[in-house]
Amino acid sequence: MSKKYALILHHEANKPLDSLKEYFDKNESMIERVRNKFAFHYDTEDIKEYMKLIDPKNDYYLYLSEVWGSSLYNIATEISGMSMINAISELTESKDPYKVHQQLYKELVDVSRDFNTFINHCMILIIVEHLGEDGKFPADEVEIEDGPPMDHVIVPYFVEKPESNN
Repeated sequence: MSKKYALILHHEANKPLDSLKEYFDKNESMIERVRNKFAFHYDTEDIKEYMKLIDPKNDYYLYLSEVWGSSLYNIATEISGMSMINAISELTESKDPYKVHQQLYKELVDVSRDFNTFINHCMILIIVEHLGEDGKFPADEVEIEDGPPMDHVIVPYFVEKPESNN
């Protein structure tokens, strides 16, 4: 998309596009490593290495339920999560898991912001390109009321089996 629209993008989209190019032109980024080693499958060698570091004195929990959605394998989440933190810590100045996690979060937020800004400006160009300058097409305008604040929404982890499935 950048090849097609870069020269005609609004100037506000150029800086985010440049930031994205710079970020992904790096030899390796945290996001790239997470994608390559953890997004679609786990790197079993990294996980084996992390499992050697697990403190057997810690409590690890495994909740099993008749309702499959209410089972929780906490140790699996911890192993894969800490394996990921260890794998990306090589790309940071810190080996502190909390600081590595904070750096990953910051990079995810920054890249997402730049990507969304770029895509929003591309969408304007695509609408103009395919629908004309007025951007009108047969549609009904709908106003959606604001939902509750995110920190007010609570979704329980554990659930009961529906009565209809007894």
